[in-house]
Amino acid sequence: MSIEPENIEQRVANLEAEVALIKSKLQSDSKTPWWEAIVGKFALRPCV
Repeated sequence: MSIEPENIEQRVANLEAEVALIKSKLQSDSKTPWWEAIVGKFALRPCV
C-alpha cells in the first residue's frame, strides 16, 4: 500500500494545524489545576 506524497503532506499539515489549535487552547486556560476548577461542580448530584 503506497500513499501519495501530496496526500501525506496534506494530512501532516492538517495534523499540525490541529496540534497548534490544541496548544493555543491549553495555553489560554487559567493556571488553576483541573481538580481545583471542578471542585463543587457535582455537589447537588446524588450518588448513584
